[in-house]
Amino acid sequence: MKKALNRVYGVILNDEKTLHTLAPALTQDPYKQPAKAPVLYIKPAATLNSEGSVALPQGVDALEVAATLGVVIGKTATRLTTDNALNAVRGLVVAVDLSIPHDSYYRPAVREKCFDGSLLLSDVYPYQDVSKLTLATDIDG
Repeated sequence: MKKALNRVYGVILNDEKTLHTLAPALTQDPYKQPAKAPVLYIKPAATLNSEGSVALPQGVDALEVAATLGVVIGKTATRLTTDNALNAVRGLVVAVDLSIPHDSYYRPAVREKCFDGSLLLSDVYPYQDVSKLTLATDIDG
C-alpha cells in the first residue's frame, strides 16, 4: 500500500529506560518532575523519507537510530476508547527516526530531530493483530 502520510507524531519519554536515564534532569528546573504521560512531538513534512538515503547534516558524523512500528490512522479519530480505537487504524509502517545525539529535552531539539529526510518510512502495510508480528533488527546484515 503506498504512503499518503502528511502528519507524523512521535512519542518520547514513554519508556522506563529513558525515564531512568533522564531522572536526575527531570527533577530539576524547569521540569521539577518527570512527565506523567508520554510527550508527543511532530515531524515536519521535510523529514519524511521513503527513499532510504539520508545526507548527514554538515558537521555531523554520527546519528542515533530509533526504530519503531508506526500506526497509520486512516480516518478522523476523536474520543476513542480502548474498545474502538483500532477501528481508526488504516495500517502500519516501519519507521526509523534519526536524530543528532543530544542531551537536553528542555528546548525543542529542532536541529537534532528535524533535519531533512530524517524519518525513514516503509510503505503502509494493512493492519493485522500486532501480537502476531515478528520484528527483527539487523545491523550490517
